[in-house]
Amino acid sequence: AFFSATQDIIIDALRIEILPDSKQGQGAGAYVFGYRLGLIISGAGAILLSVNLGWNITYIIMALFILIGIITNLVLKEKKKEIGEIDKNFVENSVINPIKDFVTRQGWYVIVIFLLLYKLNNATIATFANPFYKDIGFSKEQIAYVVKIYGLFATLIGGFLGGVIVSKVKMIPCLLWTGIVEAFTSIAFAYLAYVCVTSPNVEVLMAVVSFDNLVGSIGNVVLIAYLSSLCNRSYTATQYALLSSLIAVSRDFLAAFTGIVLDNIGYIDFFVFNAFLVVPSLLLIRYLPKVEKK
Repeated sequence: AFFSATQDIIIDALRIEILPDSKQGQGAGAYVFGYRLGLIISGAGAILLSVNLGWNITYIIMALFILIGIITNLVLKEKKKEIGEIDKNFVENSVINPIKDFVTRQGWYVIVIFLLLYKLNNATIATFANPFYKDIGFSKEQIAYVVKIYGLFATLIGGFLGGVIVSKVKMIPCLLWTGIVEAFTSIAFAYLAYVCVTSPNVEVLMAVVSFDNLVGSIGNVVLIAYLSSLCNRSYTATQYALLSSLIAVSRDFLAAFTGIVLDNIGYIDFFVFNAFLVVPSLLLIRYLPKVEKK
């Protein structure tokens, strides 16, 4: 867990530093695509390999995939000023200064509140999705094929579309419109709950999962690109890690309390209520500082 978290931070910093501002959207799309592709290989791919080769060989094959990243790093050309530099004051330069740089910006507190709230409705759906599918009558096999495999293609398409959108549209409108559309994913889940009151409907499940994955993937790309734009290139790793952790707060902490609401009002009303959770963050968008080019 320690090394994977460290690797995530380093990859994010590398992506932001080596790409120009005009390519950050495509970089975020490639990041989402690669991550999802990795989930396929390490998930369904590993299970299929284990059936035929056993887990020992499967884990060795999985470990060899890291060679892709190693070879990529070896051929990358870093800026000369970045090579051979040794940070003699780690705490000051990698912790204190990045935080000081961020909190001295105009409107930094608006950014913090916005990031805490922006993905709340999406995080809530992710928290309750699998129990929801089971409760409305879908089997494990149906959930596996539709949600885990079929829905993945919509996610990959959304990653590419998100990269294109970010490269063509200004960041603040991107945040506004993706937030609005993501609210409609909650309405789609409410419709799924309504349709499946009598019996589970696989066709509607496929449509809802595809819509949710497509929109969610586009939204992730937009958000990653926005976080990247907020980072000072001198403090990329620390600032991106701190900003992305604000989103994790809503995912891991705030969303958990919505379970109390679910217990009292049921799935249909809950998903309608969930759609409005995005409204506070959308109202804050007009107060977000303009994205500065670095």
